[in-house]
Amino acid sequence: MRRNLVAGPWTAIHHRVLYMTLKGQTAMEIAKRVGMSKHWVEDVRGLPEFKTRKEKALRSIIEQVQEIFESKGKMAAKNIVRIAKQGELKDRVQLEASKDILDRIGYKPVQIIENRQRLYTPQEIESAKGTVKELEDTLVRLERKDSVYILKKRSEVSPESQPIENAEPTGSTSTDRP
Repeated sequence: MRRNLVAGPWTAIHHRVLYMTLKGQTAMEIAKRVGMSKHWVEDVRGLPEFKTRKEKALRSIIEQVQEIFESKGKMAAKNIVRIAKQGELKDRVQLEASKDILDRIGYKPVQIIENRQRLYTPQEIESAKGTVKELEDTLVRLERKDSVYILKKRSEVSPESQPIENAEPTGSTSTDRP
């Protein structure tokens, strides 16, 4: 019997489910209020007609909110001008509220975003690639066994042979100092 209510004609209970959904209530909260199961409420929410009505209701709410903001736009603009002419520190909240109203109805000031990233030309990029290639070739030559400058590969260097920063010379103690 209750299953037929889901797919049947749109009823007052469907309207209640829609209204409570728009208010942000969960399926379990709605189920308790309308005396149906949570699954039934979820099934109703899944109906194409429910989705269509929900979208229509949301559009209507958004339009109403826009109309409210638009009706207050002229007042907000006048308020900003008044505060600019004779405002005091206590008017800061009113100023911010007026600016928010104007922002929401489409009168947000243009924002200038500065990009400080260095853009390299194709010639500079090619030059840098050439320098990297030269350095890699030099490193390969230095790592060869027949090189005059025998350079150990990083993987061959043991941690003990690496210099320790800020180390005192061996044999030196604090009593050796004048």
